[in-house]
Amino acid sequence: MQSLLFENGDLARLQAQGVLDPSTLTREERLQLTWWLSESFGAFEFNFHQARSGALPDEVRSRWSATTAWWVSFPGVQTWWQARPAPFSESFTSFIDGLIRDGRFDSEAAQRFNKFLAATPSRSSSAPRLPHNKRFQLTSQNLFEIS
Repeated sequence: MQSLLFENGDLARLQAQGVLDPSTLTREERLQLTWWLSESFGAFEFNFHQARSGALPDEVRSRWSATTAWWVSFPGVQTWWQARPAPFSESFTSFIDGLIRDGRFDSEAAQRFNKFLAATPSRSSSAPRLPHNKRFQLTSQNLFEIS
């Protein structure tokens, strides 16, 4: 999923705007955001149940729990959660509802990330830029090759 956002600037913009305020998106963009969040939360749900069954080490469980809580901290994600078209398991739904109700997420981390996103680096016009349709690939000849 993350590679899709890396490769597709329009999708990345849609996702970034949608998690903050989905009301600014068109109907079609809200549908795209819905499917992206549904897939993401499906992965979060799977890891939630793996952790509950003891299949994940505590360190991995803690990371996924914090990641889930971080995404839930965004107002657009909370709005989507309330309107989600497909149900999740009862225990996972209770977990997410509790995160939202109790504010159990790292709001400082969300603020730091928003500050990072808001920064506008000063690039000289001669600085090389990678075209949106190009990708990095690791090769044996070069550390990275652009295709």
